[in-house]
Amino acid sequence: MPNWLKPEKVISSLFFGTAGIKDFNFRELKKLDTISNSLQVTHRIEIFDGEHSWPPQELCTVAVEWMELQAIKSGLREKDQDLRPIRDEAEFKEIIKKLKSET
Repeated sequence: MPNWLKPEKVISSLFFGTAGIKDFNFRELKKLDTISNSLQVTHRIEIFDGEHSWPPQELCTVAVEWMELQAIKSGLREKDQDLRPIRDEAEFKEIIKKLKSET
């Protein structure tokens, strides 16, 4: 974590990060995962088979849905019945498992 960024400013944050296994940001993202775990920051890191590029479309969808779920859980957003039902944590894990098996 950069020296100018204070841990107490990050603790209430929410973060979903992705990187390709061959991405030059891979190690930095893994380090951020370790720091976020130690600070108990709500976050999710997913690695995909690729280089420094956009993640697969389905992984981008998972990221947005996960952030929406976190907003609902925290009370920042009301559940919208008109939207496609938001997945729960178990469904996210299944999708990630499927994405990883396809690579």
